[in-house]
Amino acid sequence: MNTNAIENPDGGIDNGLLAEIIHELNLAHRNVSAYPKGHPVVSRSCEKVAELFDRLLSSRREITFGVAKETLLFGADSLARLNPMVKGVARILFYHGIALITFRKGLSPREIEAFNGILALKRERVAAEGGIEQLMLHAGIEHLRISRIRYDAFHAEEDSLEGEQLDGYVPSLWERFVDGLMRNIPLAAPSGGCPDIPEYLAVVFNDRYREEPVLIRESLQTAVREVTDPEASPDRDDDSLRKIGSFVVRLNQESRRYFLDVLLNPAEGREDASLEILTHLPPDFHPEISEYVVYSKALLSPLAIEVMKRLHGNGATVSEQEARGVPTNSGATADGEIEDFFAEELEEEFVPREYLETLKDLATTRELPELDCAELDQLRQTLASERIEASISGLILASIDFASPERLEALKRNLVELSSFFLETGDFHALENMYRRLCEAGPDSGHAAGSLREEMVQFFEKAGFTAEVMSGLDIWGQEKYGEIGSLIQRIGRPFVEPLLDRLAVEESRILRRWCLDQVLTMAELAKEAVLARLDDRRWYVVRNLVIVLQHTGDPLVTGHLAPVARFPHPRVRQIVLETYIRFRDPEGDRLLLLDLNSDDAGERMLAIRHSGESGDPRVRQALERILGEKGLPRERFAEKKEAIHSLARIGCPDTVPVLAKMLETRHFFRKSLHDALKREMVLSLAQYRDASAVALLRRTAQSSNLRLAGAAAEVLGAMGGRNE
Repeated sequence: MNTNAIENPDGGIDNGLLAEIIHELNLAHRNVSAYPKGHPVVSRSCEKVAELFDRLLSSRREITFGVAKETLLFGADSLARLNPMVKGVARILFYHGIALITFRKGLSPREIEAFNGILALKRERVAAEGGIEQLMLHAGIEHLRISRIRYDAFHAEEDSLEGEQLDGYVPSLWERFVDGLMRNIPLAAPSGGCPDIPEYLAVVFNDRYREEPVLIRESLQTAVREVTDPEASPDRDDDSLRKIGSFVVRLNQESRRYFLDVLLNPAEGREDASLEILTHLPPDFHPEISEYVVYSKALLSPLAIEVMKRLHGNGATVSEQEARGVPTNSGATADGEIEDFFAEELEEEFVPREYLETLKDLATTRELPELDCAELDQLRQTLASERIEASISGLILASIDFASPERLEALKRNLVELSSFFLETGDFHALENMYRRLCEAGPDSGHAAGSLREEMVQFFEKAGFTAEVMSGLDIWGQEKYGEIGSLIQRIGRPFVEPLLDRLAVEESRILRRWCLDQVLTMAELAKEAVLARLDDRRWYVVRNLVIVLQHTGDPLVTGHLAPVARFPHPRVRQIVLETYIRFRDPEGDRLLLLDLNSDDAGERMLAIRHSGESGDPRVRQALERILGEKGLPRERFAEKKEAIHSLARIGCPDTVPVLAKMLETRHFFRKSLHDALKREMVLSLAQYRDASAVALLRRTAQSSNLRLAGAAAEVLGAMGGRNE
């Protein structure tokens, strides 16, 4: 009995032909995504798919497949048994919410290309243009039908939410958050309108996650974007923050980690809003935040790092180096290195080791045992096509240095075919091993062998190959990000431009972060390409480019930032200012002085916050003037408080007399606000490494103002009774 046969309710079917169709469908989608319209590669690929369907449908009118997350279904059977590449086809269909897909006799290459062009679009754009059915109608696709996944079980009375927006009503932070959650996945509220019970909302999301994880993650991303958007209300009401926290802590682990990933992304959104939400999450959630920061290698902004320190207090276990994703020594043992070595060498064995050991056991037995089904399956796994192809690759690479010159061309052709196979099956680890070994010249390499190695290395560095690897991000998804990133870092410079191109247009926040991380890892290699792109007019692109320049560690890059400093968007001005300050460029101090005197409250606050890194006495004096301004309007309280912290980071002894004078001043209006500022001044004296600060603390500890006296005694105690 053939256990691999597909049961077809309508009659027999050629399994080999079906497996070939899956293979070519995957290639067609990748080619349409990677090459411009009308390219010969695209035309040939779509013609091949149409020809195969003509053969498959020669005796029937149509054929229908069900769509699961990682496979296609025909009747009750999964097509993954025929070809593992079905995963790539299924994922893109599932991403667009397609439940059934029907191919009808007469399907043309033009229709195949048009349909794959639609699948290459982001879901948001498809929705904005009327949905996938509407796009197919406009494209004239007649011989291909789809049925969408229905979400009728989940309804929301959105009209009630929309009605509340009228008459000048400003939605709360919670309402904006829920609106973002419900935009793609309408959820039933217990009593209609905006669900007011975060625990209920979390239960529904957790239940839905098992079926639609991608959709749930996108809804979380939309919700976070709603409450961190620059246009959102600046008011951070505690009730809404409490509800958001109650919702998040009750999500499943995957959703919670994705929420943190979105919230802590520095590429877009208001950082102050994100951090406000972060610091208001329940204390029980803080250890999970710490674990995420340490192990996710997240690229966090300086503000996020500051919040990490505040969450953990003075005894924080998360270092700034760890929070920025810099790897620390994991204490790998020599045994581990030896094990890794043998794991790498395994590819050189044409007969897989597990299979060889099984054969040895059989050979030493007088009677061959009768294997059961489980043992047969285990034996068959050692002969999987991917393992055999990897072994063949290792064998060819090992034989290059010993092959006769007339055989080298055949070896080269085989290596090119193997690399294409590895791309098609998503085996990026095998590609990395191949590239690594090609770069390692053998001890007996002659001129001909060396030339072959150079040609193959150039093959890996061509634009066509890099485009294929980058398209693997969409085909294989997050499970392959690690392998693809490792391959990119191994090859290096040829991937700089493709990564920058993708970073500029990518809509997925996760992929933008991933692309940025890859470029940051090879920031020095990317420097020239980044400098050439600084005239881009998209603020988010320029901001990411300047972040890369920061990571080069080269102070000379500041000489190219003068035009960028005049960029109209404040987020770009901010990152340029940070870069100047990081490299101790005098232009940073000049910009700080301008912004400290700005009429714009946002620019002024950012300048105050960054002034603590300046060594220019004029900046310090400007902070002291801000602190000493008469009156204390409530809106200036935050500025003065931030000025105290920045002055403390500077730690100049000349500031201590200024603070002493302010501490001795009596106030009759807004006394509570003035006392709160004075307490901040007292606490900040611990950072002034000067005897005058200790003397001022001792005088304050004897003050009749019990609140200030208590704060001074607390600081002195923490300093260990330092005498000088």
